[in-house]
Amino acid sequence: MKWFKSKRKKEIKESILSPSQTERIESLKQEVYRLECRLDEYVKREREIQDVLSFAKNRADEYEKEARLRYMLERERLSSYREKWKGRLKNLGEADRLGEELLECNEYFKRIADELKSIVEGTPMPENEVENSFYSEQKRLNEIGVTDEVETILSEEDLNKLLLQFN
Repeated sequence: MKWFKSKRKKEIKESILSPSQTERIESLKQEVYRLECRLDEYVKREREIQDVLSFAKNRADEYEKEARLRYMLERERLSSYREKWKGRLKNLGEADRLGEELLECNEYFKRIADELKSIVEGTPMPENEVENSFYSEQKRLNEIGVTDEVETILSEEDLNKLLLQFN
């Protein structure tokens, strides 16, 4: 009974509407259907993109963990290598220069291990410009023959020449 009444109302509404309005309503219904289909496609693409991004993020996390593990293993390997040489150094009591070189190697490996540790932890290594400057100046002075014991006094003329070179 209800169906009959709604059909009758529909017929009454259609009789009131002009044919162009009916066509317009049908074209709008088709447009709505077409847009709903496109919306479904976009939703599907959005899900695919989210899945791909999630996969990429998980893969990046795995690579980062693997890299951290490799750095830690390399750091441990260098540390054990350093300890091995320290043990050998203790056994070589008479070889003074060899011992000094090995101590230098030990310090070098320790610095490398610290650098690797700072890379893994994400903390930057501080640059010691003052220390680097001091050693480079000390090396330069030793090359030209100036030592700590020699005091060089420049004449006014030599001082002016040096100042002109800086300008």
